[in-house]
Amino acid sequence: MTPLFTVHAGEYLVGTKLESEFRGCRVWLPTKDTGVDLLLTSASCSKSVPLQVKYSRDYVESFPADPELRSIARSSFFRVDRGRIERSPAQYWIIVLHSFTSRQPRFVVVPPSDLLRLIQQHHGRRDAYSLYFCVIGDRKCWELRGLSRREIKAALDAGAITSSRDFSRFLDDWSTIHGEIDAY
Repeated sequence: MTPLFTVHAGEYLVGTKLESEFRGCRVWLPTKDTGVDLLLTSASCSKSVPLQVKYSRDYVESFPADPELRSIARSSFFRVDRGRIERSPAQYWIIVLHSFTSRQPRFVVVPPSDLLRLIQQHHGRRDAYSLYFCVIGDRKCWELRGLSRREIKAALDAGAITSSRDFSRFLDDWSTIHGEIDAY
């Protein structure tokens, strides 16, 4: 039997966050898959922000009992086509970093143009990208796909990573969306 209506976990987590972050605004679900998973509008519906949501399970357990990698608090893996990012009708892509050991998910809120620019800097121009976003400690978010365990440990020891892999400025940063919605 095909369900009539489904919302995946990431969309639910983002929708819940939007309702608490943007009081008085409305969150809409499109009935057709057009590259927009959620639509946030002002209370009067005079301004809207289309959003694409990416979610996967937490992969922290893939670093079993390695004390040097314990600062990786959450991780998420997904694959995306370059063309989908380039043609995205969404103003922002929201990458959900969920953990089963913490009640509060974290969110990377990034315009698709910035996402593509950064991943192309370290992965090159490809038809598709496999991405591995990790929250490091409480304030850092890095994309670690393609790095060896030794390289990850070195970055953790240094507390820094190549700027094209550093998505920390987008971690839980809803301010640009506030600027879009609150401008009206």
